[in-house]
Amino acid sequence: MASSQAANKPILIANGGPKSHLMSDTQGEEKVVNGVYNYEKKTGGSNGYSKGAVNGSGSEIDPEMEAEKDYALQHPQETAAVPTIPMPSAGDLASVPMTNPGLVRRGKSFEDQVQVNGVISVGRDLKNQRKSRAGRGRGNAKKEGGGGKYTWGTVNQVYEEIEVDPNDPNYDSDAQVNVTFEEVEVTSDLIDKYVEPIVLEFYDNGDLREAVDSIKELSLSREARSAVVELVVALGLDHNGDARELSSELLAELVHRRVLTQSDVAKGFTMLLNHDLPDLVLDYPMAGELVGNFMARALADLAMPSDFLEVLHKNNDATVSNPHATESLDRAEVLMKHKEQLHDIWGVGGGRKPVRFLCKEMMTILKEFLASGDEKEASRCLRELEVPHFNHEFVYQAGVMAVEGMHERSVRLLATLLLHLTQSGELTQTAIEKGFDRFYANLSDLSIDVPPAYALAEWWTKASRDSGFLPKQIADRLPRKGRKRFVSEGNDGKLCVSDIPNPYI
Repeated sequence: MASSQAANKPILIANGGPKSHLMSDTQGEEKVVNGVYNYEKKTGGSNGYSKGAVNGSGSEIDPEMEAEKDYALQHPQETAAVPTIPMPSAGDLASVPMTNPGLVRRGKSFEDQVQVNGVISVGRDLKNQRKSRAGRGRGNAKKEGGGGKYTWGTVNQVYEEIEVDPNDPNYDSDAQVNVTFEEVEVTSDLIDKYVEPIVLEFYDNGDLREAVDSIKELSLSREARSAVVELVVALGLDHNGDARELSSELLAELVHRRVLTQSDVAKGFTMLLNHDLPDLVLDYPMAGELVGNFMARALADLAMPSDFLEVLHKNNDATVSNPHATESLDRAEVLMKHKEQLHDIWGVGGGRKPVRFLCKEMMTILKEFLASGDEKEASRCLRELEVPHFNHEFVYQAGVMAVEGMHERSVRLLATLLLHLTQSGELTQTAIEKGFDRFYANLSDLSIDVPPAYALAEWWTKASRDSGFLPKQIADRLPRKGRKRFVSEGNDGKLCVSDIPNPYI
């Protein structure tokens, strides 16, 4: 009775469904642990049980599977209703209608394929096999190699000759056909195209040897040689003193390297006096004087015949027809009487000028401006110094002059001048800032000669700030120091400087 109740009691199997199981207690014992059925078969061990019995083939027996089999054998009426899926044969598989046969994946054998409702499914183990699914072979290399794009091809493969397109940017005519180079003579009409870039580059780098070699490589005609002289002088007039000095050195070096002759240079200056000088004067009012400087420097450098001026006076062609040519010849004759000054006729370049000379020139510009009040003339003189990196000295000298002058007119004029230079671009914010820093750094020494220097410095700073050229952030960070009563003061502590004479006026 007990065995029948134990055999008919409901248990939980692996699939989770409650079922009645009929099993003898002598064969084993079933247990439910955490809702999972476990069956232990009784053996001759110490406790009478052992998990995982072994069948005749040596493989372990699954207890759950054995229980399912026993239940199916004892209850055939319940398992009959479960549909079974028959394995298809080769003929059945071929007769299955399919809308797209190309989508069917075939396994290694028909046993691995199952048909459900007219659809053939393949096991996952066959899907994960390593084989190509692109339908273009197995991906192996071609026989003898050399297949595919961007490859060298097979061994001993001969390629057809590719026709070269002349419009191809990489087309090289020298590699295709025999090219014959012919020397092209540079005429006077082509001087601007070939020589002007060489001269302008020479102004930038100052490499005299490279400029002469570049001109020497050109096949200049006889007329073009004299046109080179005209071009070099005209370009020098269009630039500053440094460029004119380089132009004179270039003409002398061309003659010494035998690229030009003295006759070529003389002919070029003659054509310049007769034809080009009237037009040059329209653009450069001082062209007559500057051309005379070029001729005197060329005579001193032995780039022209020594009797050049005498020959022109004898011919009297240029002097009669062109008054500007007469001015040039007279200028050259005067300079030839003082040959020791010809090597510095164009002055010294801005970057090569002594600092003491620059300071003196800036002081002169400020004094002349206080006397005349001409802002444009002061701007031109400062620009001709060609030292924009040293313009902070100009700001420093203006502050010193404003303190030493101790006059409202001087402060007002100097502030107006610095404002004009700032608006025209001659002075930068860096130059202004550095100039004021130097001014305040030297204020203690300046107070020895001018006792109210600190008070006057604040006055100059305020005037500069009100005029607009001194930024507020620079003015706010400038040092301030309490002033002492070195001189008599007026009402409300104001200095009485209106009656003090200005030494710069």
